[in-house]
Amino acid sequence: MINVAIGDAAIEFEGREYILRPSFYSMQRIGSPEEIKDIAEWCFSASQRIAAGQVLIRDELYACLHVLQSCCDLDIPHELFGYYDADGDEWVFAEGIEPVNNLVILANLMLNNGMNGKPSAFMMRRAKTSKTKASLFDPLEFVSSAVCHLGLSFDDAWKLTMIQLQRAIENKFPEDKKKADSMMTAEELRALKSKVKGRK
Repeated sequence: MINVAIGDAAIEFEGREYILRPSFYSMQRIGSPEEIKDIAEWCFSASQRIAAGQVLIRDELYACLHVLQSCCDLDIPHELFGYYDADGDEWVFAEGIEPVNNLVILANLMLNNGMNGKPSAFMMRRAKTSKTKASLFDPLEFVSSAVCHLGLSFDDAWKLTMIQLQRAIENKFPEDKKKADSMMTAEELRALKSKVKGRK
């Protein structure tokens, strides 16, 4: 079950429910900004490999399992998504009751909801007009923003998901939303000017 409103997901196993929540706290449990980047790349690589019908490598499986465990307060049973077991001198991945495809899909969903959220047209426009360059994802930056702009405590801010933060910012600053929706980006303005010139 997936809660599209805030990005949570729930898996039931042997009468117990395991909630996967991509909060900022969960994202920082994955590791440092550099480690989050590496883990995200392995998870994305896993989805590409599955799409190509290829077998996943150990780093990809570890990354996906690590993301799900980071997003869950309970210890996820090995039997659910799988685990590595020794077979002589080699380690072999033993699949769980959930297909590997589901493991990869859920891991990428948690990362996407945790890092990107679900930006509205307003948030997308703000991102397009921003001059800042893309950087590593640091959950603390968004937590600090929630504390500063929304007046939350740090404890409450760490519990937020990116989707919740985005919606809260939009509701907190409705006038900014109105102005931003009426503004054009530099690219849109140039395209409009070219279009008008072409009609003369």
